[in-house]
Amino acid sequence: MHAIEQCPQTVDIQDSTPPSSTRLSWPRQVVSAKQELAEQLDSPGTSVREIAEVLDVPRSTLRAWQQQKQQLLQHCGLATEVVEFFESSAGLSFLHQMLAAVHLVFGQASDAGIRSLCEFFEMSGLHHFVAASYGSQRAAAEEMENLIVQFGQEEDQRLGDQMQPRDISLAEDETFHPQCCLVGIEPVSNFILLEQYADRRDADTWQRCMDERLTGLPITVVQVASDEAKALIRHAEFCLGGE
Repeated sequence: MHAIEQCPQTVDIQDSTPPSSTRLSWPRQVVSAKQELAEQLDSPGTSVREIAEVLDVPRSTLRAWQQQKQQLLQHCGLATEVVEFFESSAGLSFLHQMLAAVHLVFGQASDAGIRSLCEFFEMSGLHHFVAASYGSQRAAAEEMENLIVQFGQEEDQRLGDQMQPRDISLAEDETFHPQCCLVGIEPVSNFILLEQYADRRDADTWQRCMDERLTGLPITVVQVASDEAKALIRHAEFCLGGE
């Protein structure tokens, strides 16, 4: 997730081999893997230049990585073993998994605010390895929301292909927070079939949104329950042909 890549320890590094105006951006996973290999190659008879050639990185970049790690070890206040783990490829994979779990469980399922997540990373010391600013964590939260929506769409398609045709009832209403959101719930399963923002809430808008949502699903709406708003009655009677 972006909060991992935006960690202060993974900022772009000035490379002095190409022209001085050139900056190289290295993915965090690549940096971790190359640093691990550099430590394996390090020996009294091997120079930094030779190691850099094997890694296919500029010598100045390798030295900058090494200096950043030493500064982290000296100033973060964490045990050397902890730093070594989170700076490794295995530790980085764990950070990605943990960050996703934090945003899914606390941010989405438990409605914890982004500032609370930032405070958690600060107090746990993980801010040394995960960007803990509000902006970084907000980007991570938005990424999680997009992934959830994508997963829902993929699951709808997969399960819809296996589903037997069925008739359903639908409870329809609008909510406002603050935009108008059209909501349609199948009352038996409590499944939210439609939850979509819309500029209007007339029968035609309801029908357009519902048509898009039912595409690919073997479902026929035969009955609608509502607060008897005129648009919902018209949508049920004339658009869906329900009761």
